[in-house]
Amino acid sequence: MILTSLMLAACMVAGAQSFTVKNLKYKVNGTGTVALTGCSSQLSGIVQIPDKVSNGGTEYRVNVIKERAFVGQTLFTAVYLPQEVDTIGQDAFYGCTGLIVATGLKKVDVCEAYAFAKTSLAQIKWDNVEMNSLGAGAFADCPKLRTIELPATLKKLPEGLLSGCTALTALQIGAAVESIDNRAFADCSALTTVTLPESVTTLGDEVFAEMTSLTEIQMPDGITKMGASVFRGCTSLTAMTLPASLTTMGYGTFIGCTALKEVTLPSRLREIDDKFAFADCPSLEKIEINSGLYYKSIDGVLYNMTGNKIIAYPAALSKTVHPTIKATTQPFAPGALIGCEMDRNLTLPAQLRTLPREVMANTTGLRAILLSTRSSLIGIEERAFAHSKDLTYVFLPSTLKTIDNAAFEGDDGLVDVIARMGTPPVITDWTFSETAYKQTVLHTPTGKTEIYAQADGWKKFEQMMDDAATEVETLEEQGAKENETTYNLQGIRVEKPLRGVYVRGGKKIVY
Repeated sequence: MILTSLMLAACMVAGAQSFTVKNLKYKVNGTGTVALTGCSSQLSGIVQIPDKVSNGGTEYRVNVIKERAFVGQTLFTAVYLPQEVDTIGQDAFYGCTGLIVATGLKKVDVCEAYAFAKTSLAQIKWDNVEMNSLGAGAFADCPKLRTIELPATLKKLPEGLLSGCTALTALQIGAAVESIDNRAFADCSALTTVTLPESVTTLGDEVFAEMTSLTEIQMPDGITKMGASVFRGCTSLTAMTLPASLTTMGYGTFIGCTALKEVTLPSRLREIDDKFAFADCPSLEKIEINSGLYYKSIDGVLYNMTGNKIIAYPAALSKTVHPTIKATTQPFAPGALIGCEMDRNLTLPAQLRTLPREVMANTTGLRAILLSTRSSLIGIEERAFAHSKDLTYVFLPSTLKTIDNAAFEGDDGLVDVIARMGTPPVITDWTFSETAYKQTVLHTPTGKTEIYAQADGWKKFEQMMDDAATEVETLEEQGAKENETTYNLQGIRVEKPLRGVYVRGGKKIVY
């Protein structure tokens, strides 16, 4: 009898911990407070979440909206939030596709990640809401969100805050914000202008990535650091002057900014992750830096301070302004010439030891890569010449030790690869394209064809020829010697040789 009474009392206490009022479920979570945990049925119309709720004669303050509390509720169109709440939990309203209005809130300590993501909110006016922390992606992927005024008390805008809000045209950022995290505004493709407050000092990775309508951004002088790919794919940007205070610029800052014509860098900039900072910017005409302390600009080309390394070569300059790029003696940064229009024949300087990643990827016009017989080249890095669609001939020097994965990926027009290396360099099965392995003729050094036919990667070439060239001539030189007798490799006299390997004066010649 005593045991039964105790069990009944325990059940009554447990029952008092959870209750439902007007289809909203609550659970007592402290003295005088409850959390809204979910819904007892499908809601529609306007939902009112009260500041206080009563149960069994006891009044509680609603201080928490639990994680996923409204997930699956797709029919209600508006929610009136409590004026003061401690926490709006993660995914609280996630995927509530009917939700157009969220209002009433005046103070919240924490609004957690994705709390209102994938809703149909059209406007958010929270500039007067007192808030300490806003979670990642809190308003992400809201396709109808047009305007937002963020809480003035926020010091940090989190990762992916508004990413994917493709209808957003107006953005107001509070004056207290000091840092903006990764992808905060990525894919906001309708936003044309952004003004950052003077308080901002740090931008994370891809903050403005794929904002395809962005034409103007006002950045304060207080910004000292920008992460990777901050403006990636901002295809409407035509000019950019970076803040005077900026000291660090991340990987691929302007990659894919196809309309960008000029960039002005600050003199105090001391660290550029030089991999693809200006890759796939076909309209870029000049990179300026006035009185740079760590980098310098010459005729629109960006160099390190000593001038012995090309950091970035504007694609629009590559042919019309600087046709002598083929004769440069400067080493290159990764992606330095990516997307450039090249002269048809490129003779690389003898002192180069490495061709870095994607250094001449996606070039046009480049037909033949020639390396000096005195070459010091030992390595060609990943995707160095990938998708150079006009590339037809490659001459590889005897010093070469490695060719990384995909170095010649997508170069399906290759006709001849002339290899002078006695020992096959280390390559992979994907260094060249499958088309090249089938159609390109690999010319090996005398007596080395069998070695290449057994070497990893090289053995994929279906056509090999034991005919090491002893000289290399550019197409321009062909005319100067047109009166000399030329034979093809079958010993037949050729009056007007085309591109390929021939014999002249007892020597094998590559046109």
